[in-house]
Amino acid sequence: MDFTRVQKKTARELIDKALQKESRECLETAEALLQNRKYDDLSNHQTCVDLSKLMANFDKYVAKRYDGLPSSYYFIAIIGLYVDEVLTGGDLDAFGEATKAAIMKVTAIFDDKIFTERF
Repeated sequence: MDFTRVQKKTARELIDKALQKESRECLETAEALLQNRKYDDLSNHQTCVDLSKLMANFDKYVAKRYDGLPSSYYFIAIIGLYVDEVLTGGDLDAFGEATKAAIMKVTAIFDDKIFTERF
């Protein structure tokens, strides 16, 4: 399905929203690692190693999912974000009923998440 100019703008906004949401989740995970250091008596070095791994994994994930995404792939990207529960049905309402129905029709074929490991 090809998006119109208006739909591409909406898709870009939703993709940006999804990236912000996933970035927040990564930062919350990092914050939890730092909090655990205080209570679990982990070494500072181990905490740094864990944070470094988290950031590296998140960077790889973002590169796979978001980097260099051409507008011709927005439809597929939105489907992936919805299947992986990054976007909700409420987010898809911004497209209107016909486009939302088309997205829902395609997502019905997926039994599982597309990106099984996020970061």
